[in-house]
Amino acid sequence: MKQTRPAFTHDALLQTVKRAIEDGLKTAGIKDNPNASFSNIDCIMAGLAVFTFKFPSLLKFDETRQD
Repeated sequence: MKQTRPAFTHDALLQTVKRAIEDGLKTAGIKDNPNASFSNIDCIMAGLAVFTFKFPSLLKFDETRQD
């Protein structure tokens, strides 16, 4: 079986997405609310996880949304 390149593993891709979101929040000047239970990045990553598990592709999401 052919080995997957390290940059394309699930963990590596999630880490890349997380870094991009962190950079975007920093660039936009969005800071965490000190009174919040969860950080902004945790909430966004949780949303990504829910989307990923519920809809395996954007096409499936779009098909469900249009029904």
